[in-house]
Amino acid sequence: MKKRLLLIAFVFLLLHLYTGASAQGYYAGWDPAAIGKKATPFTFTTPNGSKLTSASLAGKVVVLDFWASQCKTCDTLTHAVDSAIAAYNNKNVWMMGVANQEAMPQNNLVAYWKGHGYQCPVFIDTHAYGKAIKAVTPLVVVIDQQGVVQGRWQGLTANRAAEVKTLVWELIEKPEVSLQAVVDANRNKAYNEAIFLYDSLIKREPASAGELAQEKFRALLHVSEAAAITFAHTQLSQTQDSIGTLSFIADLVSQTDGLSASVYADGAAAFEMLAEKDPALNNDLIVCDLRGRCYFKSGNVEKALSNATHSLKIATDTQAPQATVEYLEDVLANYNAAQGKPANTEKL
Repeated sequence: MKKRLLLIAFVFLLLHLYTGASAQGYYAGWDPAAIGKKATPFTFTTPNGSKLTSASLAGKVVVLDFWASQCKTCDTLTHAVDSAIAAYNNKNVWMMGVANQEAMPQNNLVAYWKGHGYQCPVFIDTHAYGKAIKAVTPLVVVIDQQGVVQGRWQGLTANRAAEVKTLVWELIEKPEVSLQAVVDANRNKAYNEAIFLYDSLIKREPASAGELAQEKFRALLHVSEAAAITFAHTQLSQTQDSIGTLSFIADLVSQTDGLSASVYADGAAAFEMLAEKDPALNNDLIVCDLRGRCYFKSGNVEKALSNATHSLKIATDTQAPQATVEYLEDVLANYNAAQGKPANTEKL
């Protein structure tokens, strides 16, 4: 049974990686080889000729955003990171745009920078520093208060600004790392923070990994579906309780809004695997309801109707509370209304 569970999890992983369910994976472009090393000292020049050295920024968190006006993704990334960490501007954080391999004349840079509404200052690299650290735009580097590189990301992804903000948050706020902190971060929808806290906690307390796995999966579902599926596969391959792991995967997918249809199809398949292991689940009102929800959100209205009809029958046969029966009647009505039409998940 476990081998089959692992096979299905692996198929889910391949499906997401090759159909682009989340091409912008969590921490895509992250350079682990650069982390923990002393930052190469720099001297940058402002368009008016003033100098700024890395030594003058000792004790501050420094965010270097390497960009060029001819790089279209640079504009998007700079705006996103600039806005994301704006709240830390007065908390010993220094972000700067570093013009790298810039074709625009220096006297036009200020107007360009102001015209784009960036809040952070712009500096000019003579190409020597960018070449020394092998910078290719767009690139973001985060240096901590001791001058050590703690983050380096190449390229733009949908989650990039949130990743940079989370690292800055950790360096400035130095948050408490605990099981409750992970739970609270998810409750507050601070999903990148929840992931960071989880990873930090299991480094310190590896035994907590299993207990908190569903919290990380919950956070990853909101950050990167591909990373969530990869994490689920890893958990299934490492745990002795593959049924328990599959249960929380199915449950969280069914109750999370805004996922892709393929992920909801995965959730439905997870419920089917659980029912294959324990056929009694096919007569469990909650399992049938949640499995139907996954099918509906995946676009399989026929399967959704089948599960909703069965859920309602279970409820009436077992004399479930009237509120439960009415809820299931509404669900069934919604599925019926959507038959042959795009699924409307707003009522769920």
